[in-house]
Amino acid sequence: MHVLTTMNEQREDPRIAIQSPRSTHALAHAGDRSLDALRLLASIAVQRCVAGRSVKHLIVMGQDSGLFNDLVPLLGSELEDLGGTAVALDLRDQTMPAALFNALQAALLRLPPLAATSEASLRARRALVGFRHVHRMHFGDLASESDIDIAIEPGLADSGDLDLDLAAVLESAGLAMQAAGRSLVLLVDRLDRVEDRLLAALIGMLHACSRRALPVWLLAAGSQDIRQRIGEARPYAERLFDYVRQEPR
Repeated sequence: MHVLTTMNEQREDPRIAIQSPRSTHALAHAGDRSLDALRLLASIAVQRCVAGRSVKHLIVMGQDSGLFNDLVPLLGSELEDLGGTAVALDLRDQTMPAALFNALQAALLRLPPLAATSEASLRARRALVGFRHVHRMHFGDLASESDIDIAIEPGLADSGDLDLDLAAVLESAGLAMQAAGRSLVLLVDRLDRVEDRLLAALIGMLHACSRRALPVWLLAAGSQDIRQRIGEARPYAERLFDYVRQEPR
């Protein structure tokens, strides 16, 4: 059995209580219902995103992969009705850029037919193609075939600067979701597998979306030291994330 607690909660208080004006403002009983607590937090976050309200990304520390893996299929169906498109980044056999590429491609393919042919959606797909064209030499797993058949837009996600191009890719996807009245939910298990350089790039692109109030939300799980690593990667990261700790009981 596991409990989820915030960083400032007592161990014997098995609740999620996030006290931040930009957080989900959720209070859920956990204990053996920790999965339900995360589902509640995700539903609140998605509704805030769709409504154009700010929300912090959520990191579960000391996570049990079994619990997080159980969460992914549940959220896929539950959040759909709330306007959320949940996609998982598979970091087991892929680099972070390739995992993000595949997740965003999947999210765009799941847009309703009318939204899928909008200019915002087409531009998001062009951003993915431009990014892959430039960065596949550095990330070999980007070279694999994809379902995207669209021309590159010069100047879009193809500068060669990884931070700028990743931000452009995610912002373009966020704009496509916004135009469709939906939010994008990125699910990342074992965030600690991402090396420091790429972790900093991930934080940077989330920050870029936050500045533009785009409906993009990250739910990630990682080891106990992930909070320190995130803080060291980007000095402004504390403003972007809420943290809960999962502990054995």
